[in-house]
Amino acid sequence: MDECQHLLLFFIILSVWETGSDQVHYSVPEEAKHGTFVGRIAQDLGLELTELVPRLFRVTSKSRGDLLEVNLQNGILFVNSRIDREELCGRSLECSIHLEVIVDRPLQVFHVEVEVKDINDNPPVFPGAQKNLFVAESRPLDSRFPLEGASDADIGENALLTYRLSSNDYFSLDVPTADQQVKPLALVLRKPLDREDSPELHLVLTATDRGKPELTGTVQLLVKVLDANDNAPAFDRTLCAVKLPENVPNGTLVIKLNASDLDEGLNGDFMYSFSSDVSPDIKSKFYIDPLSGEITVIGHIDFEESKAYKIRVEATDKGLPPLAGHCTVLVEVVDANDNAPELTITSLSLPISENAQPGTVIALINVFDRDSGANGQVTCSLTSQVPFKLVSTFKNYYSLVLDSALDRESVANYDTGEVRVNDAIDFEDSNTYEIHVDVTDKGNPPMVGHCTVLVEILDENDNSPEVIITSLALPVLEDSQVGTTIALISVSDRDSGANGDVTCSLMPQSPFMLVSTFKNYYSLVLDSTLDRESVANYELVVTARDGGSPSLSATASVSVEVADVNDNAPLFAQPEYTVFVKENNAPGCHIFTVSARDADAQENARVSYALVERRVGERALGEIKVNGKIDFEETKSWKLQIEAVDKGTPPMFGHCTVLVEVLDVNDNAPELLVTSLLLSIPEDAPLGTVIALVRVTDRDAGENAQVTCSLTLQVPFKLVSTFKNYYSLVLDSVLDREKVSKYALVLMARDSGSPSLSATASVSVDVDSGQAPKTFSRASVSAAGAETALVDVNVYLIIAICAVSSLLVLTLLLYTALRCSGPPSEGACVPGKPRLVCSSAEGSWSCSQQRRQRVCSGEGPPKADLMVFSPSVPSGSNSGDTGDQPEFCENVSTIILGCFMPLHVNHVVVHQQITVSPLL
Repeated sequence: MDECQHLLLFFIILSVWETGSDQVHYSVPEEAKHGTFVGRIAQDLGLELTELVPRLFRVTSKSRGDLLEVNLQNGILFVNSRIDREELCGRSLECSIHLEVIVDRPLQVFHVEVEVKDINDNPPVFPGAQKNLFVAESRPLDSRFPLEGASDADIGENALLTYRLSSNDYFSLDVPTADQQVKPLALVLRKPLDREDSPELHLVLTATDRGKPELTGTVQLLVKVLDANDNAPAFDRTLCAVKLPENVPNGTLVIKLNASDLDEGLNGDFMYSFSSDVSPDIKSKFYIDPLSGEITVIGHIDFEESKAYKIRVEATDKGLPPLAGHCTVLVEVVDANDNAPELTITSLSLPISENAQPGTVIALINVFDRDSGANGQVTCSLTSQVPFKLVSTFKNYYSLVLDSALDRESVANYDTGEVRVNDAIDFEDSNTYEIHVDVTDKGNPPMVGHCTVLVEILDENDNSPEVIITSLALPVLEDSQVGTTIALISVSDRDSGANGDVTCSLMPQSPFMLVSTFKNYYSLVLDSTLDRESVANYELVVTARDGGSPSLSATASVSVEVADVNDNAPLFAQPEYTVFVKENNAPGCHIFTVSARDADAQENARVSYALVERRVGERALGEIKVNGKIDFEETKSWKLQIEAVDKGTPPMFGHCTVLVEVLDVNDNAPELLVTSLLLSIPEDAPLGTVIALVRVTDRDAGENAQVTCSLTLQVPFKLVSTFKNYYSLVLDSVLDREKVSKYALVLMARDSGSPSLSATASVSVDVDSGQAPKTFSRASVSAAGAETALVDVNVYLIIAICAVSSLLVLTLLLYTALRCSGPPSEGACVPGKPRLVCSSAEGSWSCSQQRRQRVCSGEGPPKADLMVFSPSVPSGSNSGDTGDQPEFCENVSTIILGCFMPLHVNHVVVHQQITVSPLL
């Protein structure tokens, strides 16, 4: 039987050890800063850093739980907030913070004690800043005057005080030794007092503790020297010790003090009172009768609040000045069993699995009784038959664990707090247990505490959710409205509780979302607009996950196809194209192909093309071809508007502009217009005499229109360029009629094209013997252009030309007035200003922009084909006719007429110029 008991004791000790009954001790100084290292608690408890978070590592404390904290990353215990030892433990010599370290899986409890070391952070403090002492001058030498010592909130060396008195001739300081703690601090008279000599003495009493660094406190002592009353009341005992039970009623007598005064009369009549340094707490609990000296209870005395009281009492006579005697009363409070035990569940692992192994810790219970001695000794037990038991793990700590016994009969042991029940836990039989825990102290009479623990049994999460797609509407038009339902989804889980609570989620990120319509029912709806051109198909995964631990999940795939709608117009690569085409291309020649892209699909993306102005070109291919002959001299460019249209319903359109620039080809030979001024020339004509005027033109452009003119034969004449494309045929050397009487001149004009084209003209000049020359009219090879040129001629030639020009001007003006019945649009004229050349009043050449009229033919620029000099006319006769005239377009040539008055030889003056258009 003894062996069985020893074996049972061994298993109980082993169980207690496994649940974490080890205690670790640390120390930390008070007032340590936040983050101060205390200890490597995880390492000291034998725990790995990686298991702190998974095992729910936590620290609790019954007192101030926020003072210390553990870093779960490195397992270090550190100071979390300010620790004040005096606030935490008061005057107690030992001050510790008791921590409970709890980890789960499996549940373990460790006890950690952190000792708070005192530092010297409190200086000595006297009851007041000044103390008044009344001393009769008759007091003998070595008289003692008790003083109120200083107090220090620290402990140990930091609270051991030494005193010193400021230098004086009358008093010394008597400081009690370590074994004379009852003996008060006192001033000792060393020299007789003489009130007449020194009525007052000012002394400074300094208290210094033994901490490092030392802290000091001072009090001003004012000694007033009095006459007469030189005997203070004296107690029969200077120290009295009494015991007082807690919870005694008010009015209970604590002690009656006796004092006597050797003086007579008022000097011997005294009254009892508490000293001035007695705390307000003591005054609220005790009262002293000033006449009888009886100390009685007037407040609640609680052992748990304070175990002892130190009361300083004075007896003060009525002499002048009054004298006082002192006595100390020590009241020891005796504990009574007046506090029932308290139960605290510091950790509760709920719910527990139905498959939990026997010995699994369910809860940690802390039992606490504020009483002391036998009144604070408690036992714990279970009052109901349940498949659990209590195991004592540490002083006043119990673990509620799952019992492993196979016997259905329950056995309760109130000494060990164990209850054993057979049977494994079955979730189907019972899913909740109500456990009643009782705790009883050993006081007389005993007091009992109760608590109830509800343990929920949780089934295992052994069934995965199921996902069923009950309806699916495909495909989805890309213009579907937000909120359109795509599919209906139902989920289920055969487990219960959290294991059967299923949540649904949708992956990946898409314009769809799941909307819960009812419990375990969801709708897959459109959350934002679709764009088939961006994404044409979505592969969605619906995930259903239960609330078990570990969680189980199931997935279902949904493929959503987006159907196209015609929401994209054809788009050209650029809004405008420029094409360069040579003239004279054959009809049907392909010059350019436009192409537009449509982001839609199938019929919505099939594009055809057309010219906006007229239906020309390949509609399907976008090819631009020539319909007729292209002539640069007729039209230099076209601006085509191309339209692209898809086959959608309704169709959508795109546009672009094609600029066709015609490149000139040298297909026009130059033209010469020769006007002979003289039929014959005198043999003695001076060098430089003008024989004829020559104008060259070319309908091409650029280098193809740059024309040079020359004489093909070696003759005594030369061509002088007077203006662009204008030449004068002048005499270059002396004539000799006897040698040559007639010259046949050939003029050649050649352009700069490749290949070059040319034209020639013949001029016949007779040489006479010196008579007046006869004038020619005009011999023309061809006429075209837009500019004028003036050359110097002699006076006779100008008079003849002006006479002919005047008649021609009148005829043209009349004809123009008849033709211009209404102003045609100027928009039909290609921009270009005719250049007018005239002579200024001083005889120099200048360009005049006054009183001009621009005339154009067809789509080409204005052309100046003829320049005629008219004689001068009165300024008023034609001023009204030469104002700004309406511009009009005809297939005519512009004639610039200039009217001149001869001033002297080889100079002309322009009085009037007009521009007319004759009908050719």
